[in-house]
Amino acid sequence: MTSEERARALYQKVFMTEEGKQVLADILNDCGFYSLQDIEKPEDIARINVARRILGKMGVWEEKNLFDIAGAYVGGHKGFFKRLLSAGKER
Repeated sequence: MTSEERARALYQKVFMTEEGKQVLADILNDCGFYSLQDIEKPEDIARINVARRILGKMGVWEEKNLFDIAGAYVGGHKGFFKRLLSAGKER
């Protein structure tokens, strides 16, 4: 297993749990990933790239996931974020 494969497995293991999904959603929200505003400032671009980098390390930021990623926006990014934050609280 390469170091890249090991990192991907670790990221997936952590962020695929219910708690991990909540933390990931919070990180992505904090990075502006769900924002519909235009990105103009260098610091905003850097933050969104952090979000993309995390998703890339998980193996999510890939072409095969295009429709799932787009669906988060089309379905309403705030609703998606809310669902992730409430995941696991119903148990």
